[in-house]
Amino acid sequence: MESCAFEFQNDFGSTAPPKEFPPHEDSNALTPKAVMGQVTFPISVAQNSKYFEMEHLMLGTAFLVGMSQFHFENMAVDLSHAEIDLYMTIASLVWGLTNGQQEKFAHIMKQHHTVLQLQSPRD
Repeated sequence: MESCAFEFQNDFGSTAPPKEFPPHEDSNALTPKAVMGQVTFPISVAQNSKYFEMEHLMLGTAFLVGMSQFHFENMAVDLSHAEIDLYMTIASLVWGLTNGQQEKFAHIMKQHHTVLQLQSPRD
């Protein structure tokens, strides 16, 4: 029987084996316990159930916006389509940004809010 030898070669042409990196210090990294199914989530079962209840009523997205922006479970019925669309559009943009980009975007939003207040008519 013939033996088959495999030689590792990286993108730079080196045949040295890849280096072992120290464990990542990220608190969100998977641990053996997480892999084995002992994962915990900060969301309660009640909130999860409430989302699916609201989704059944076609208000799931409104529920998410109400919880994330106002911290109220019962905001879903009071939000306009424009508000829901705005916050979901912002969320879809922000999730892909780096932390620095998110901070810059937050600063822009605060500046925008200040300018709108200055532009609004005073009573």
